[in-house]
Amino acid sequence: QPLDRLEVEAALHRPTVAGFDRTLPLEPQGGGVYAGVVSLPFAGQWEARITGRRGAGSHQTTQRLFLP
Repeated sequence: QPLDRLEVEAALHRPTVAGFDRTLPLEPQGGGVYAGVVSLPFAGQWEARITGRRGAGSHQTTQRLFLP
């Protein structure tokens, strides 16, 4: 079941190079989908930590990404 009415943010971290972390809000697109646009300075591995909050509750997941 889609989750709507959340505050969602993505924290992007490059595990091999310090100092280039990015955090951005993700906007609801409908149907439980959230999206955002970010420009990252390097290709390669990034770690994305996605956090969704509603009231006092929150959920977090982490995904490893590879940008060509």
